[in-house]
Amino acid sequence: MPFVDSNGARIYWQSDGGSELPALLLLNSLGTDCGMWDGIVPELTPQFHVLRTDARGHGRSQTTEGDYTIGVLAEDALAVLDATGVTRAHVCGLSMGALIAAHIAARDRDRVDALILCNITTEINPADWDQRAKLVRESGMSALTEAVLSRFLSPAFLESGDQRVDKIRTTLASTDAQGYAACCIAIGHAEVLPHAMGAHVPRLLSIGGSQDAAAPVEHARKIADSVPGGRLEVLDTGHLSATEDPNGFAEAVKTFLEA
Repeated sequence: MPFVDSNGARIYWQSDGGSELPALLLLNSLGTDCGMWDGIVPELTPQFHVLRTDARGHGRSQTTEGDYTIGVLAEDALAVLDATGVTRAHVCGLSMGALIAAHIAARDRDRVDALILCNITTEINPADWDQRAKLVRESGMSALTEAVLSRFLSPAFLESGDQRVDKIRTTLASTDAQGYAACCIAIGHAEVLPHAMGAHVPRLLSIGGSQDAAAPVEHARKIADSVPGGRLEVLDTGHLSATEDPNGFAEAVKTFLEA
């Protein structure tokens, strides 16, 4: 399995598609791993070299002690690009992954060709995230798994019996509590669109879900409007749009990147 060392943690990554193709880095949400992208990867690999990574404290990546910052998580993602020899990539993140993607663009604009920010809220209340981190550290993931799952997926999809629902539930419940809590702190104390990005914003696509209870579609529209030429795509999904509608998500990404 491919790993890279970054700031005291071993970070897992995987690669699909030809290395000669344009690189596309996918960054997962809180409480998931790179498996959340399984449905879209086959749709993208004919045109892109798709790179995926488990965020620190998630999946096969190492959990380190203490709280994290979005900056540290962005450095982990950049370490994956370095490990694969990719100098520039399109960067696509969902929820927490979108925060990380925006910070990558702010930190090292020359590494980002285009930015795709998905299902991201523009309003972050630090106290709410501090409280969630405290709950998980005291009571474990079982204390919030079902509540979070109900915000991840639209009601109809949640009740559909689709095997993806059980897969997301299992991944969420098995996420390391310390890793999850540490990422909660990172989210709660992050800028949504870092001021450091300034006027040098890459081409941007904002994807929202019409049934997203965690990041209502109005937030996706605000993200798109914040950047000159920013584009908006709305899918009929809940928060995990790439998992719930992989075909629609992949088509939106391809259309944007090939424009």
